[in-house]
Amino acid sequence: MKTRHYKTLEGLLKQADRFTLDDFLSGFFERKKKDGFTTLTKYELDESAKLRSASLFAHKLWARPKGDDIDRIFNYNGTNYGIFRRLWIEKDGRVTYCAGQDYQGEIRHIQYLLRKNS
Repeated sequence: MKTRHYKTLEGLLKQADRFTLDDFLSGFFERKKKDGFTTLTKYELDESAKLRSASLFAHKLWARPKGDDIDRIFNYNGTNYGIFRRLWIEKDGRVTYCAGQDYQGEIRHIQYLLRKNS
């Protein structure tokens, strides 16, 4: 499988509908094709774009993220859980979380999973 290299997060977002935390951690995202379908694509981001992505996710999960919080996302090496697909960066750079039933409890659970596996 060919790896696509992106210098900026915006360049990656132009080709993706959403860029989820799960995509960030796994190294794969769903890229739109000209015919309207999507395909799973392996990607690499430059370090500055990767750090910016981790920072955006951390600012949604923690009110005042510290360097350790951003590092937890940047250097995560655990299992990818389904709840990570609910947190994504939109094309305009906003970070959105789609809560199931208990927003605060789910955010705390994501924080716990990131602390446990980093």
